[in-house]
Amino acid sequence: MPDILRFIIVRKGEWFRLRDNEGRTALHYAASIGYLNAVMDLLGCCISSDMERDKDGLFPLHLASASGHVEVVKKLLQYCPDPRELLDNNGQNFVHTAAKVGMLNVARYICKRKIMSL
Repeated sequence: MPDILRFIIVRKGEWFRLRDNEGRTALHYAASIGYLNAVMDLLGCCISSDMERDKDGLFPLHLASASGHVEVVKKLLQYCPDPRELLDNNGQNFVHTAAKVGMLNVARYICKRKIMSL
């Protein structure tokens, strides 16, 4: 991770709890673009909103899945005790979201690892 991002996380960690108009945090955005190093550092700095939903009910896990970022999905699952409970406003979990937009690499990873029963 760039030193400036690490510096900001250490010195101004509260900035990463802030939400935009869509209710998204820095973790939502890092997950959606597949920025694995940022995801790891954000998760590592004990942010209380690690697995909170945005206004659409989407968790960072949904966004990473919808973009096909399997490595980010793997990392987020380490911080998610039961991903079956993470449903968006339409009642869909992250595997549904990935499959709906054609990110079958995520669905395959979940099925192979038997992380959750579909």
